[in-house]
Amino acid sequence: MSVNIKRKVLKLAILGDSTVGKTSICRVFFGYEFDENQTATLGQVKFEKIFRMSDNENLKVIIWDTAGQERFHAIALNACKTAQGIIICFDLTNHKTFDNIKFWLDDINNTYNDVPILLLGNKLDMKEERQISNEEAEKLAKELNLEYFETSAKERTNIEKGIMSLVNKVYKLSKKRKHKNITLDERTEKSVKKEKCC
Repeated sequence: MSVNIKRKVLKLAILGDSTVGKTSICRVFFGYEFDENQTATLGQVKFEKIFRMSDNENLKVIIWDTAGQERFHAIALNACKTAQGIIICFDLTNHKTFDNIKFWLDDINNTYNDVPILLLGNKLDMKEERQISNEEAEKLAKELNLEYFETSAKERTNIEKGIMSLVNKVYKLSKKRKHKNITLDERTEKSVKKEKCC
């Protein structure tokens, strides 16, 4: 007798302006080496890995890494369609990327409401070029009611801690609400099989 075991999958999307370090954050989180010469993402790329959760459940975590260029904006937002959580990144050394957080949030909230969102300020290692203070970033995060971490992909600072905080939050919410957000249905299962990994 065969047993049909449903695979648990949690999908996240990572958004933000170009060159804020989204791909480097994903690479470090999924165990790849930091690449000083990382090129800009075109379209979207999928990263995935299976994690053992605190209740001993295996959970496949997928992050859709999206392009930050304006011409790919619609594609980036499209990645949020099946996401149970969203990561918004900005560059601590570039104030424009910080100012654009609200634009990304407006687009997300106008299309996908009630989705947990994590805010990451990246390039913490570049202290001399820093343009956004911790106080300024913390204040905005508090106003927007977002959990916030300052990260450095280069030094691997707070990458796992920050993203796993979102993963755990979404996972606990899914179990608490007893919905099937993290269980692939037949349609999603087929689409995942067609997707190409990074």
